Amino acid sequence: MKCPNCCEEVPEHLRSCVVCGADAGYPNVRAAVRNEEVNALKLRVKEAEENVASQGCGSILENLREVVAHSSAVVCCSLGKIKELVSSDNQLYQTYYQAIGSEARLPED
Repeated sequence: MKCPNCCEEVPEHLRSCVVCGADAGYPNVRAAVRNEEVNALKLRVKEAEENVASQGCGSILENLREVVAHSSAVVCCSLGKIKELVSSDNQLYQTYYQAIGSEARLPED
């Protein structure tokens, strides 16, 4: 994508422009809203709905949709990170983007 500030190309895996430092948005969100991703998702949903209907399981899918509508997001991390968090009153949870921003880790491709 082009940087909204300087119009230079922003690598897909980075949040900020390497030229001017402007925020280009979360890489996974930018990827998810591309037309090919949206269309691919719609196709997968349609195929799944057809598959469920052909097996006579439509009510199960509707129940799943209801449960998902009331679900919550969770954080996935290694057991080592969990151990660090619960073993110390001073250890703080750091998100992926906080770790990138503080230069505690490198962004993934």
